[in-house]
Amino acid sequence: MTAQSTHTSSTHPSQDDLAYLRRLAEDSQTAPSTVGPYLVAAGIIFGSACLICWVSQLAHWLSPIFETGIWVVAVVVMYLVSWTLSATLSSKPRNLVNRVTGSLWRAIGRACVALLLAGIVLNYRFHTDEIWALMPSAIMVLYGVGWMTTAVVMRKPMINSVSLGAMIAGVVLALVDGFSCFYLVLALCFVLLMLLPGLKLMRLGKQHYGE
Repeated sequence: MTAQSTHTSSTHPSQDDLAYLRRLAEDSQTAPSTVGPYLVAAGIIFGSACLICWVSQLAHWLSPIFETGIWVVAVVVMYLVSWTLSATLSSKPRNLVNRVTGSLWRAIGRACVALLLAGIVLNYRFHTDEIWALMPSAIMVLYGVGWMTTAVVMRKPMINSVSLGAMIAGVVLALVDGFSCFYLVLALCFVLLMLLPGLKLMRLGKQHYGE
């Protein structure tokens, strides 16, 4: 009897699991995600960093140390902005979809920071800048995963187009790496894949909450 009960509980989802999935499905239809402001901030901050690098490159000011410094500053600014947004938005109602998508994009942000730190370590150990060549493509692929998961959680298949765009951007960035237009293309990617979709999510949120 005990073995049968154990087998039954292991092969059938519990009531808590079903309630969790039901609530996630209901929330995806009743309230938008609140990650929009974070994505807009990321698009503006990192897009601006790309433009600074691009202008510096054209003016022949861009050195490896200066380039690394720009991105370290951008990451620190993004962290401070995220902290401020979290404090500001804490008063707004957060449903299950908000918590899931928020955790997802926080994880992607931390993964990007980990990639940056790994690149700095490898650059120091092997005295080569070639390691940075793959970094932008890897970040775009992470964004693609984030948007694909967001589309599933929010039950909005059209968001998959942003995910596909991020995946394609990863390949395009590899093709233009080494050309003078690289940072301009990367800035465009941040605008199209972070800033504009983030503004769309913010607009949906304002419509839902009647702001």
